[in-house]
Amino acid sequence: MGAKLLISTIGILLLVSGGSYAARILAIVPTVSRSHHIWNSALTVALARRGHQITAISPDPPMENNPNLKHIIIEGAYERVQEVFDLEGLVDESDIDALKVFWKWGLETCKQEIQTKGAKELLRMPPDSFDLIITEVLVNECFYLYLDHFGGGTRIPVVGISAFGIAPWTDLATGARTMPSVFAFPTLPYLSKMNFWERMKNTFITGLEWIGMMYYYLPQQQKIAEEAYGKPLPPLQEFASNISLLLMNNHFALNGPQQQLPGIVEVGAMQCSPPKPLPKDIQSFLDGAEQGAIFFSLGSNLRSENLPKEKLQIILDTFAALGPKVRVVWKFDPKVPIKGLPSNVLLKKWLPQEDILGHPKILAFVSHSGLLSTLESIYHGKPVVSIPFFVDQLTNMRRMVEMKVAEYVNFVTITKESFTAKVLKVINDPSYRRNMQTLSNMLRDQPETPLDRAVFWVEFTLRHGKGGRVEALRYAGLDLAWYQYFSLDVLAVFAGVIMFAVLVVVFVIRALCRCFVKPSHGKDSSKKRQ
Repeated sequence: MGAKLLISTIGILLLVSGGSYAARILAIVPTVSRSHHIWNSALTVALARRGHQITAISPDPPMENNPNLKHIIIEGAYERVQEVFDLEGLVDESDIDALKVFWKWGLETCKQEIQTKGAKELLRMPPDSFDLIITEVLVNECFYLYLDHFGGGTRIPVVGISAFGIAPWTDLATGARTMPSVFAFPTLPYLSKMNFWERMKNTFITGLEWIGMMYYYLPQQQKIAEEAYGKPLPPLQEFASNISLLLMNNHFALNGPQQQLPGIVEVGAMQCSPPKPLPKDIQSFLDGAEQGAIFFSLGSNLRSENLPKEKLQIILDTFAALGPKVRVVWKFDPKVPIKGLPSNVLLKKWLPQEDILGHPKILAFVSHSGLLSTLESIYHGKPVVSIPFFVDQLTNMRRMVEMKVAEYVNFVTITKESFTAKVLKVINDPSYRRNMQTLSNMLRDQPETPLDRAVFWVEFTLRHGKGGRVEALRYAGLDLAWYQYFSLDVLAVFAGVIMFAVLVVVFVIRALCRCFVKPSHGKDSSKKRQ
């Protein structure tokens, strides 16, 4: 124990003095999404390559074998999601139902993951095992119990990460407020500039999310965490407020300018990199596309094989209509062989998305428009045919359509004619590629890569996170109630003073009137008596 403390102390001193230090870092990344895992792994692998000792708990295996990277697997998480959720059926959910599904996702995955062997293995580790914690700040709040166990925010600093980007629930960690007048709720297909009715609906959904989160969702997460921990915990929002720094998958090229605190660092497209060589069969297939190729993927959670048969047939008919000179690479693992599969279509259970998007023959990306896929399409300069289903996908689609780099296809009303027309419009109109290339140039034009920036700020937090927090980055808004943050208490006092002053003036005027204005009924009554 003494040796560990000595080594840790020497390491911190080296960091403060600007030297390098192999820190012991815990990465809590339990989100059930392979795409999120790719984004998170970009950071953990980079830190491991720099010599830090990383312990990551995740439902996914490591992206790279590295002696500095230990993975604790959360087993059964993907099976639980497939069992509970019909993800492909969420495309026609109402806005309120979509919010309920988001909460249900967080609660159901937390219930399952926190009771797994991997989660219990981590809980058995000594409290002084780590020098810093990296934790996701998205729908897995029950995992904040590990912040209590390892002293995150009190003994060692905590860095929050979110592949989802900025959202109202990140306010818990920043103390800022995502204003509904200019910040569209992630499940709504709105932009920053909203009309009156959009602002009204956005304010309602944002307020509903806050009320539901504070009085329903977080108390449920608290219960799950305490049952797994075996003892009471401070409120989970207190753990969130002790996070020193947030690394967010966000960039103004897609989301526009947003007010940011110094403790919110944008590392959008952190997972993106130049394309690597493709497997020979995929390389040969794409190289042979005479008029170019299309890449079709619905991401890591949505699965083409689970789509309704009539929708699959529409998609197959559309790709066949493109002709043999336009080829299609489709992330698709059919349960039974596809009868009549067009000769221009290649199906694969798994595909290296970035490497395919980087191939020069790719003309367009038919995508569900999740944030990670959207940023990868921008990074590689490929226009999009967007088929959004749920959560932020509608918002990302709307932004890309507004910037004229994408076309929208409604999956509920999709037909062969409408889908074919949108695909042909995107691949035949060069303006989509030009506009996307402009966005790509903006995204790439940075003084350092987003990954290098993320690594720097993690090590910055290690160097300066004395007492468990980087106090210089802590926003005063974290210590204010919502009514104090918006100065409603001050406005209430002002309103009270003004109302009191008005009442005093009215009282004085009425008193003066009674003193100096004689009642007229006295003279009239004397006349009547005469």
